Amino acid sequence: MAAFISTENSPLSEGYRLFKLFLTSVLLFFGILPLAYIRKNLIVENELYGLFFGNYVYLAHYLLFTVLILLIVHYLIKPVPVYLGKWIIAASLCTVAVIGYINYRYTDVVHTQITVNKIADREQLRIAFISDLHLMPTSNKQLFVDMVAKINAENPDIIVFGGDIFQDSHTNVNEGYKKVFAELTAKHGVYAILGNHEYYGNDVDGNVAFIKNSGIDILHDEVLTIDGIRLIGRDDIGNKFAVTNRMSLKEIYQRDNVQASDPIIVFDHNPVSIPESIENKADLQVSGHTHAGQFFPYNLILRRMYPNVVGHKVIDGLHTIVSAGVGVGWWKIVGPWQMPYRFGTSGQINIIDVSFADPEQGKQEKQQ
Repeated sequence: MAAFISTENSPLSEGYRLFKLFLTSVLLFFGILPLAYIRKNLIVENELYGLFFGNYVYLAHYLLFTVLILLIVHYLIKPVPVYLGKWIIAASLCTVAVIGYINYRYTDVVHTQITVNKIADREQLRIAFISDLHLMPTSNKQLFVDMVAKINAENPDIIVFGGDIFQDSHTNVNEGYKKVFAELTAKHGVYAILGNHEYYGNDVDGNVAFIKNSGIDILHDEVLTIDGIRLIGRDDIGNKFAVTNRMSLKEIYQRDNVQASDPIIVFDHNPVSIPESIENKADLQVSGHTHAGQFFPYNLILRRMYPNVVGHKVIDGLHTIVSAGVGVGWWKIVGPWQMPYRFGTSGQINIIDVSFADPEQGKQEKQQ
């Protein structure tokens, strides 16, 4: 048996060796779990471990996918020699690494135009929405500077950061970022809501103070009114890692006398709350959090987890826009989801032009 396995080049022996490669890739894949536990609980802010972990998670996925495909081809289509399989694995991992890194570095400016059939004291509002920066000690400041320039070039009426400005804590972010934040310009100001990562550093008050000292006002279950338009910034919904005590949308409406007839725009980091906005007759919800899945196959899996994973989607009369986020990490940094790669997705700066129209006038025009 040993001689059969080690010396023969029959399809059976090649298949056995490919299967051993597959089992190895499975073990490496599930090795993500203990490494993630170490990252979360024991080595939280170590830069080298972050470099190792981020690359390990990404490449372990594609190692498993590649070996599984080779195994299927070997048994169902044509035998694959192990030496060739190893070359294919190496080429595959290099390809997904290069493409993933390029996608990670590139950020799209995505324009979306929507119409709200309610009356406001202005015809249009341009919103620049940026989410999920996940700033860390080794974040690439120049990418951040470029992002600010792109935003300002769009001449927005208001700028809103959609949460997860920090990976964990403001203490890991260079003070120089405050000056760059201060360069953002918008007629009606620069605002932010909190994401789950603002709570992960166990210093949410310090994170809030850093944001405010950067010239950004925080909408923390608060309502901002611009020319009759009600813009509601919500606290993060929270989870087992980040406990928040946010108000319900109904409570916010009651406190600030928000009427269903008002034009209502909700900013909420996590799109899981979309049904609540529908229930309360909001017109638009803008969210982040999902990173559009970051890389295949999660860009597909997340479609079953959220009402909207990325882009513009109308759900039961509610316009929803979910941003893929914009990471500004360098190649050695743990950026969004602890890795400097995107595959099947790309970063986004969202420019949203919201037009307001009298619904009665629209009905009359249709009748004519």
